[in-house]
Amino acid sequence: GGARTCDIAGVLPHQFSRAEASRRFVEIDRDRWFAPTPYSAEQDGASLVPSPDDPLEKVSLPFFLHDAEVGRVSYHAEYGIRHTVYVPDGNGRMRRSTWVEWRGACGVVEGFYLSEERPETQVYGAFSWRQQTVERAMAVAGHAHKIVRVHESEGPSHPLSLASLVGSGVRVDPFEKRERVALREVQHRIEELVCAACERDLRSRVFCDHVRNVQARYSLSAHLRACVLLPAYVLQYRGQPARVLSAMEADPHAPQHVAGPAPLSIPKVSGATAAAFAALSFLFPASVPARLLWVAGSATVSALWAKYHLSLSHLWHGRALDERRAHNEAVPPSMADVLRRNATAFFSGPQQQQPPRD
Repeated sequence: GGARTCDIAGVLPHQFSRAEASRRFVEIDRDRWFAPTPYSAEQDGASLVPSPDDPLEKVSLPFFLHDAEVGRVSYHAEYGIRHTVYVPDGNGRMRRSTWVEWRGACGVVEGFYLSEERPETQVYGAFSWRQQTVERAMAVAGHAHKIVRVHESEGPSHPLSLASLVGSGVRVDPFEKRERVALREVQHRIEELVCAACERDLRSRVFCDHVRNVQARYSLSAHLRACVLLPAYVLQYRGQPARVLSAMEADPHAPQHVAGPAPLSIPKVSGATAAAFAALSFLFPASVPARLLWVAGSATVSALWAKYHLSLSHLWHGRALDERRAHNEAVPPSMADVLRRNATAFFSGPQQQQPPRD
């Protein structure tokens, strides 16, 4: 354990500006073949122009950081060996027959420790966006541990307080997830890690094609170490899934990792599909009108897919988010949950930028 659960350890500040975030999104999309063409005369090729309707948002994302220790693991599992033989059928032909021979095995795996630096122990503490997208974006940067190491230090790396967000232009995504729910998620992830470790151990000892029914016994001690707010930029157009860019890395030449489905260019997708189907149409005998209808139909279907597939995905994941939110609300909140929620909800609206001082 580390920080008191009712406290927000701190706020890691954004390491680059909104304009730089816009430029990084554009640079990432330039490397994609079917990305929409970025253009704006105001920002020299940037596709995002700051305005009241700007889909790019500067946010601080709530995270629970845990540490966990797994004791010595003893397990039992079944491993399968696939056998293949050829037997004659009623017509005198050889027929291949395949079956799996299942055997039981036991083993032991040494325990291990997971710090707050591991993605498995970092849990997104809200429901504003898809959890998998947010955690993938923030875990790739790998800087979440900084705030735990420096939140009691002094100097330029000292994390900001919640009060310092006033006038910063940052919208705080409030802590909505219960602490107990986050801890259960960590325990479930560790269970998957343990099962994977048992399977690797079994495959290293015996030759097998399949492993199933892994039953592991181990001791687990998981603790909440800190509750933090991590910097990010979220790009989300109306009715489409969000794309999340971590703002913990200031170096513009460092690899940029954006999590979330990217939009497609309708003209590029439909044009490429039409060209491919036009080339394929010459391989089959057909009249010219039939070929034109085939090409036009394929281009239309691909254009509709490029336009609406993200919206359908967003609708599907939106329902999943509602279910996760309802499951979270069914868990009675602790006093720490209430204090944490109230402390961050006060800053959940966009904080207006203060005018520069002379």
